[in-house]
Amino acid sequence: MLSMHTSPVNVVLSATKPVNKMEDLKGMTLRGLGFIAEVVSALGGTPRPIPTPEAYEAIQKRVIDGLMIPMETMRAFRYAEVAKYVTECWPIGQVYTFYMVMNKDSWNKLPPNIQKIINEYPFEEKLAAMWNEVDIDGKKYGMEKGLQFIELPSAEITKWKKAVEPVLDKYVKSMVAAGYKEKETRELINYARMRIEYWTKKQKELGVKSSTGPAEVRVK
Repeated sequence: MLSMHTSPVNVVLSATKPVNKMEDLKGMTLRGLGFIAEVVSALGGTPRPIPTPEAYEAIQKRVIDGLMIPMETMRAFRYAEVAKYVTECWPIGQVYTFYMVMNKDSWNKLPPNIQKIINEYPFEEKLAAMWNEVDIDGKKYGMEKGLQFIELPSAEITKWKKAVEPVLDKYVKSMVAAGYKEKETRELINYARMRIEYWTKKQKELGVKSSTGPAEVRVK
């Protein structure tokens, strides 16, 4: 294992209608995979596991109404050309996860000085900065294309958070079935929540801007 990282936080990217409240998702089909698909279902939408490169045409032909995906894709996959609305739902905290791995035999063949360089390389820091940059760029591209950006009011955010709780419960059950203890799994989830609060505070202190998030860190 060389590194683990995540995409920027997902938004609801819609081509057919604005999503101002959870009820608006009813009857909508959104591209989503894995636990993101579970989130789409929990919010009242219908998930569809379409590969990212094929989603442009799927939206264009209205096979799907939109996607639950980061803003960076508005430029990277040109979704801003076929979408109309962006609903920022960052408080429910869903992201796509990634990892970088290397074959162990190949690793063992590397000379120690090269292993040292790779071990000391700040993958997480570099990748976090990269994702943040491209997500801001994606948002700016969406703004240039005239997409409507929607921020959910606090009461609506509370509804969305409550609606996705069963997804966490399902995750916990899957971990228990795999041999992990429920208490430890829930502690890990709580730890993640604490770190989100910690790093959000740090972000505000350092003045680091993002595509979405609390008003203090949001790019204009």
